[in-house]
Amino acid sequence: MSKKVKVAVMPERGKIEIREFPFPDHLEDGAMIVRPIMSGICGTDKHAFRGESVQYAGTEREIFGPYPVIPGHENVAVVVEITPKARREMEFYGEALSEGDRVVISPDIVCGYCYQCRHGFHYTGCENIESYGHMKCDDPPHLFGGWAEYMYIKPGSQSQTSVESPHEV
Repeated sequence: MSKKVKVAVMPERGKIEIREFPFPDHLEDGAMIVRPIMSGICGTDKHAFRGESVQYAGTEREIFGPYPVIPGHENVAVVVEITPKARREMEFYGEALSEGDRVVISPDIVCGYCYQCRHGFHYTGCENIESYGHMKCDDPPHLFGGWAEYMYIKPGSQSQTSVESPHEV
């Protein structure tokens, strides 16, 4: 029997419910699983709840927030599982990560390949940006928001460790 993870899901405008998803049975190379210990409530979460889910309105990056989604993109978490590649590459300052490290995950994953990324405008202009707390949770591994017991962190994400990691899970 696989472990179940409880999450708060925003399935549609004006609705939040508790659901369960399976704990991921494997990690992509470069990924990790974290256990959120704090997750903020941002204005974008409030707007998504109201159905005002257009982000970056009037710009080339204008997107409509999807449903269903696990909110939570401002997170402090503890590393639970990590692949060797993520251990080497994910930490912002280039320091190796370990299970038990306390981390802050950048909410945005930029592609690194589009014109904007290659010319230094990663966050503000990436044509393929994804953001935690704003990714559909229909398909495995589901756990792309911090309002959950566990969160799946994709390859290519960046994090920063706290100065004093507790090294306990």
